[in-house]
Amino acid sequence: MENINIMIIDDEKIKINAIKSTIKRCVKKMFSNYSLIFSEIDLNNKTKDEIVTFIFDNKVDAVVIDYSFTAAKVDYNGTELSKYISEKVPLFPTFMLTAHSDDVYQKELCDTYNVFDFERVSSSKDEKETQEFVNKLIYQIINTKKRFKEMEDYIINNQSNESNSISEDSRLLEYDSYLEKRIGMGEGLNPQSKKNIMSRLDSINTLIEKVDKIIGESNGTTKKDSL
Repeated sequence: MENINIMIIDDEKIKINAIKSTIKRCVKKMFSNYSLIFSEIDLNNKTKDEIVTFIFDNKVDAVVIDYSFTAAKVDYNGTELSKYISEKVPLFPTFMLTAHSDDVYQKELCDTYNVFDFERVSSSKDEKETQEFVNKLIYQIINTKKRFKEMEDYIINNQSNESNSISEDSRLLEYDSYLEKRIGMGEGLNPQSKKNIMSRLDSINTLIEKVDKIIGESNGTTKKDSL
């Protein structure tokens, strides 16, 4: 049974418990082959960087964030925190539950695809929206893990290939960058392979610059000759 670690970020314990109960109920029904782990953090006086560090240290798979933090002593709201996490943690499922959905939609404060109304999701009366929320949450976690596994496999299978094309070498560095930022999601390039790839790309870029220079000088000579 695979573990899924979901972090709930809210400043009200009663809402955290309601969200946990909702997710547990739906996962038990639709995703019984997964075991849930819930992570929480005391928001008081926590910086956004401290929360990102917590996500990495605890190997969190996704976050569910409240839109408004009225009880916690912080200088950001849920939207600002969500955007910051997305910048620092690439390809990371981030969801928002809010009672202020009109503000979120009208001001386009974040990805509205992952915004849900707290009351409707946490209420057993609206089972359709509740299940939609949990389905999106779990499927995004599963697909993210799958994507990182594909990146890791691509690196393993291609990092030692000296005949890679420019696009293949560039993809290796791109995937390595993602894996470096998402510690624990897979192994990146080994140091020697990374050095070789960067050397090859540097050589190609140097060659392109020389060709461009020759073409530029040739065009300049042609113009002079025509005069």
